[in-house]
Order: sequence, then C-alpha cells, then structure tokens
Amino acid sequence: MTGLVYLLYERFRITLLVCMAYFVLTTVVNIWLLVVRWNSLKHAWSTSFLIIFIIQRFFSSIYYYYYKRAALRISDPRFHDDIEWDQNKMHQVRPETQ
Repeated sequence: MTGLVYLLYERFRITLLVCMAYFVLTTVVNIWLLVVRWNSLKHAWSTSFLIIFIIQRFFSSIYYYYYKRAALRISDPRFHDDIEWDQNKMHQVRPETQ
C-alpha cells in the first residue's frame, strides 16, 4: 500500500481491527441465537451463550467509541486538502527511487 491509503491504514489500524472483531462477535451471537430459537420452542440460554452475549455487548461499547473517534478524526481537514503535511508524509513512507 502506498500514499494516502497507507496513511489512512496506519492511522486507523486499531479501528479496523475493532470493527472486524465486533463483526465476528455479532455474527456468532446472531447465528447462535437463531439456531437456539429454531431448534427449540423454549428460550433458555446456555451459560456459554450468555458469556458470548455479554462479551459482545461489552465489546459493542468499545466498537462505538472507536467508530465515533474515527469519524471525528477522518473529518480532519488534513485528509481533504492537498497540503504539505500529506506530501511530506507520503515521501517519508515511500521515498522516490532515482
């Protein structure tokens, strides 16, 4: 990756990892919940499902924090204007070969 894409990846790497982890946790919880509901008429949750559910709900607050933080950081004018800052950073990341 080069240029501005690499800079965005570098600045928002943790946010991307948190988003992927939250997506996986949410998918696991929803699939498990559907399987439980389809296989029985009662709504009894097992202890392991309850633990995964609590972890997913706790992780959701972390996810929303990083989501809001990324939204505020991406609105930084440095990402939208062609200024010296990004030109200097791009040259530092990948120096031109002569």
